[in-house]
Amino acid sequence: MRVVFTMYGVGIAGGVRAIFKVADGLLGRGHDVGIVALGGDHSWTELRIPVYYVEMPSELNRLLTVYKVLMGRFRKRYTALATESFIKELISVNDLSRIIGVDLGYD
Repeated sequence: MRVVFTMYGVGIAGGVRAIFKVADGLLGRGHDVGIVALGGDHSWTELRIPVYYVEMPSELNRLLTVYKVLMGRFRKRYTALATESFIKELISVNDLSRIIGVDLGYD
């Protein structure tokens, strides 16, 4: 089976380490595994799995910039807003996986 894990970043974190372990386990069972990330640095751990770094789509980057400007103005009034949930609403991990995974040959 071909599997691609799509992540926002691969910096040092417990969740990232857990995904790396799952991906490594799948690779050990003979599956074709890859990881796609918008950023980060995976040099903090040894991986047998290829990590593909891609740039954030320009439209999403522009929307994020607008959002950050608005957050600067309205943060005191609307503290429930969060950048991470905003990004996840704009483009889900599944959408990103579908968009990028096709380019990498993962269906």
